[in-house]
Formats: sequence, C-alpha cells, structure tokens
Amino acid sequence: MMIEASPELSDGFDHWASGGHVNAEASVGCTVAIACSLASVGFGTWYLLRPDRLQPLKESFAPGSFSRLPRLCAQAGSSIWACEGSLPQWRHKTLHLRSGSYHMTALDKAATTSIAGRWAAECEVLQLQSVSATSLGAKSSDEVLCLRVADGCPSEAVEGGVVTVELMPGFGLLDLYGQPGLYHVQDQSLLRSTEMAKRGRYSATDFFSGRKDRVVRALEALLEASDKEQSGRLQVLVNDGAATMAEAGELMQLGETPAGGPAESKLSLVTVLAQLLDSRGDAYALLPMILRAQCAGGPSLRPAASELREVLVRHSGSWQVSAEDICTSLQRGYWSLPADQTGLHLREREAERLLERARRELWAEGSASRKELELQIRKFLCLHLVGSAACAARLRFSFARPAATPSAEGLLSAHGFSPLLGMPGLWWRLELAPLELPEI
Repeated sequence: MMIEASPELSDGFDHWASGGHVNAEASVGCTVAIACSLASVGFGTWYLLRPDRLQPLKESFAPGSFSRLPRLCAQAGSSIWACEGSLPQWRHKTLHLRSGSYHMTALDKAATTSIAGRWAAECEVLQLQSVSATSLGAKSSDEVLCLRVADGCPSEAVEGGVVTVELMPGFGLLDLYGQPGLYHVQDQSLLRSTEMAKRGRYSATDFFSGRKDRVVRALEALLEASDKEQSGRLQVLVNDGAATMAEAGELMQLGETPAGGPAESKLSLVTVLAQLLDSRGDAYALLPMILRAQCAGGPSLRPAASELREVLVRHSGSWQVSAEDICTSLQRGYWSLPADQTGLHLREREAERLLERARRELWAEGSASRKELELQIRKFLCLHLVGSAACAARLRFSFARPAATPSAEGLLSAHGFSPLLGMPGLWWRLELAPLELPEI
C-alpha cells in the first residue's frame, strides 16, 4: 500500500527544506565573516609586531651637534647630551648614553617605566650610526644604542629659567641591626659649633623616611659634605648649567618669608624639597617604588645572586636577558612586597630557598621541576638587576615660573609641570631618570 503525502504536507516539507538551505547559507556566511575577522586581526598583530617595527630607530648627526651636560650619572663613563643645533626631533630632549653594554639600553627603559610609572620621563631607544656614536665618545664595534629622553622644558614658557635639582639618595633600607656609624659627628666640619654639625653625616634612610625634619637633615648634610661626596649625590642646575643652592633659590625668589609666617621661617630650596618628599607631599609616592625595587638589589643579596647566576650558566648555558623578562618579573607578586626592611628580608629568604632547591635538584633534562626552577632563578636575577640599578636611582626635581604669556602654563603642563601648592606662581616636576642596569 502506498502512502501519498498530502499537498499541505508536501508544501511543509518544501518550506522546511528551503529554510534549511537559507540557514545553511547564513551559517556559511557567518563562518566566512569570522574567518575574515580573525585573518584581519592576525595581520594587524603581525604588522605591529613584525621584526622591522621592533628594531630601534636609526639616528645620525654630524660631529659637534651635541654638547655634554653636567648632570649626575648612574655609572662612571655614562653621559648625557643636549643638541646644539636645530634638529627638530631633539627639541626639548636629551641623549642618554650608557658607559657600556649598549645592548641593555632597552632593558633600562623597560625597568624605569615599570617601577616608576608616571614618574618616568618619556623616552625611546635609538641606534646611533658609527660616526655619530664616535663623536660622543662611544667605543664599540657593535651597534651603539642610546635613549632619547623628553626631559626638557620650552624656554619661551618660563620666566628667568629652569632650576633643576638632581639627587642620588642611595640605598635607603636599614639593616636589621642598624648602622650606628651613620650619625657620627663630622670632625672636620666648619660648623661644628652650630646645631647643623650635631646632625651627623648624610644618611639615605633619612632621605627616604617621609619625615620633613629628617629629609632636611639629609639634604643639609649633603650640602655640608665634601665636594667628592656631594658631586656624586647632588647637582644643582640653572638652565642646564651648574649652580649653587643659593643661586637657584634666588632665581626662584625663595628667600622671602611666607605670608603670615615668622621672620625666621624663610623659604629655601631645601625646605621646598623636604616639603615635597614628606609623607604628605606630592613627591613621596615615588620613594616606596624605589625602595621596593632596592629590596632585591641590596649588598646582602649580591653573593646569592652571583651563585645563582653560576648555577644557571652551568646547567642551562648562557642566558640573554630581554626587556620582556624584566617586565614579566615586575608584574605578578612584585607590588605586594613591602617597601621596607621586611621586603629586603623576604628577598633574602627567597634567595636562600632558590639556592637550596638548586643543590637538591637533579637537573634532569626536560623535567618540570627543572624548568620551574630555572624560571624562578631567571626571575630573581631580573629583580636583582633592577634592584641594583635602583640603588643608584636619580631623582630630577625641576622648578620654573611661568612667563607672562597666555600659553605659558599650558606648555608647562604639557611637559609634566604642575603648580606647587602653597607657593603661588611656582611650578614643579619630578622625574626618575633612566636607570642603568648592570650587565649580568
């Protein structure tokens, strides 16, 4: 017996079949659209990350185009230069050249930006042509890399000039048992009979204390220190020329008594700096960032870091640190570390655990425990490199008064300056100068 479908049922079947065909076409269309989108994203990623874009920009200039600035340098042999000509790409920017190991310039930029954030000056890595590098005193058969740092200020926006105070405070973490020698009275002080002489010699812990009176004590001790110690930790500049604190304060008109204050409370550049570095000041936020980095670079960690480096080379061969390694080590778990002696002791215990694991590890080829241990050692060595560089961190305070033009304040703001609270007409800026990581 044959069963014939009714016309209505047949129409239903035809309708279902045609609908399925439409759905199939829609599905294919969606698949093609998704594939095209993924292809475009992949092409865009390749375009942004292709090798030629990751290479530093090449820079060349005629010999004699740059003059060296009398700024503080993190290492002996490092130098900072300003363009004397009219090269537009160097307007309000300076050239920072390491003392050697030029291939680590990109690591310097990554470390500075990672630990300082908004306090780090904008910079880019450049590759100098051989003639240009030689004119700056660079001696290398390989490529010479440098940093172009946007740390200048437009002269047309300021009245009188720009005062810059550079400070290299040093290692600011006190050991568990303290350092009693920090507070010995200076025997050769010319002001021994005064109250200043009783404050002892310079202490980095005073500088990082967050207490205005102790910051003043540290700065005044630096001013009283020998020329050799002062030249390595403190530099005062007026329009990029060496000057004294008194000359800089006079230019900024700081020798006046604050409104409503006693006659003996005259302002000085030292008191302004101490006010900014006080725990309630605007500049204090940078100090814990530096101390947190120093926790992994203290003198007590150098023997352990050297031994871990030897272990890694012996079992895994040579290792070239990359900027990605530096950035990765400063992410997970880094910012939760206390920025004080507790953080230092945590890093010391971390080094002890890694050395103990390295002694017990079988170092079997391809084992998961070996890979994980190598990863932890590399991370620790990256933190030690950044910490060692942070022990020679340089803080740059810049002060200026806006010119009497409508665009002056806007130009200063665009270059990182902001009004100083409680001091009408005075603008300031703080930057962490690029760190210089030691070679591993």
